Amino acid sequence: MYCGRSSAEREQRRREVAKIPVHKAQVITYLKILNLPLGLLINFNTVLIKDGIQRILNIPKVKSVIPSRR
Repeated sequence: MYCGRSSAEREQRRREVAKIPVHKAQVITYLKILNLPLGLLINFNTVLIKDGIQRILNIPKVKSVIPSRR
């Protein structure tokens, strides 16, 4: 049965669907709540596991402090 897409195109689409920004946002939320500096988002739906690992850093926003002039 021909569905119009090659297997490589289907595989690429499946990888794109697996990387939903909601998952990244969830990891960032956990990092902030637990006050952790680094998290890993792992997609197990890849041929090589190293291709599915994404490092996420919890970088706190720094408020700029302008010294007052006296």
